[in-house]
Amino acid sequence: MSILIAMSNTQISSLLNVNIEILVNISLIVSIFIALLISDSNYWNKWASSTLDAITFPLLITFALIYLFKITLII
Repeated sequence: MSILIAMSNTQISSLLNVNIEILVNISLIVSIFIALLISDSNYWNKWASSTLDAITFPLLITFALIYLFKITLII
């Protein structure tokens, strides 16, 4: 019984990691896409730039760490 519980917990945590990874990837793509769209418009100013940077940089760091972790698991 305890083996079944341990395996189900592993599968749930694995699914959560995949969902978080997908969420980070989609959020990063959307934030970069919005930054590219706004940069060519009349709405681009210092406030918009700093707000998008505040969103994009942590996502970039998280994205890099996720794939660095995956690479270290392979090696």
